[in-house]
Amino acid sequence: MPRYRKAAASEVDRLDVVGVGCVSIDDLLFVDASQTDDKGRIQAREQQPGGNIATALVAAAGIGASVAFVGRLSHQEDGALVRADLAAHGVDLQFALPDPQARPIRATVVVFKHGDRFIAFDDMTTIGLLPEDDVTPLLQARTVLLDTYTLAPTVAALGSEVSRVLIVADVEAEVESASLAQVQHLVLPMAFARRLTGEREPAAIVGALWNDRRATVVVTNGADGVWFRDAASADCQHQPSFAVPVIDTTGCGDVFHGAYAVALARGLGAVERVRLAAAAGAICATGRGGRGRLPTERDIAKLLATRRV
Repeated sequence: MPRYRKAAASEVDRLDVVGVGCVSIDDLLFVDASQTDDKGRIQAREQQPGGNIATALVAAAGIGASVAFVGRLSHQEDGALVRADLAAHGVDLQFALPDPQARPIRATVVVFKHGDRFIAFDDMTTIGLLPEDDVTPLLQARTVLLDTYTLAPTVAALGSEVSRVLIVADVEAEVESASLAQVQHLVLPMAFARRLTGEREPAAIVGALWNDRRATVVVTNGADGVWFRDAASADCQHQPSFAVPVIDTTGCGDVFHGAYAVALARGLGAVERVRLAAAAGAICATGRGGRGRLPTERDIAKLLATRRV
């Protein structure tokens, strides 16, 4: 089986963010209907690389971070397309192990006229690390992004060394609770956070997700903004959304995670991390698909200047 070459500390220490998780090829359909309509006309079609971790890493690289993809990824067909896209956006692939079984997820994304979307996907593929793979890149990076697919197996692979890893988790479906408890920076969408906790109100949700391991809990809710708590205070805080012309919300959460991880790697406090990430996600919503409008540092600075907290 393929394995990483042993990485020198000087190679890995420079990395701000490494990500382990899904990559995809997204077929986007833009329709002139709402989600509640029976039918609608297709106005445009587009294909883009996507996936939670891939989009987060591309966004992080675009705002000046050093980033790498860690895990298995095919060299063939869709895998080759994803590799080329990641490399073109400045994502380091030295830890992307070639594995023909690790093809990208294929997804069809229907984008409705107000920017909401529905995603249908085929995720029957190998995602993340296998038990025999080297976890050195995770131990030596400043922050590590994990998703629903990779949280539990990566925590298991790290074993007792998990406490050395600063994890930012992008979780949208049920995962093993012991692994979830190890996450220092938990960033969840509101709909899943409600299902997970059984709570309805933002403060109660954030409180239910808190534990002694947490540094920050963040719950995102689109146009309604972001609720969060950090270790310095038991209070639940709110970051309002930024007013932007929304075209498509695909990828906004992924961009939020990437920008949050960059802010964490740079040593920003919780309020600054959430504001920067919220601005990055808002900018993403002004383009088509997760790659249609990637934020730059200048974009984010300009949008942040429009509101003071």
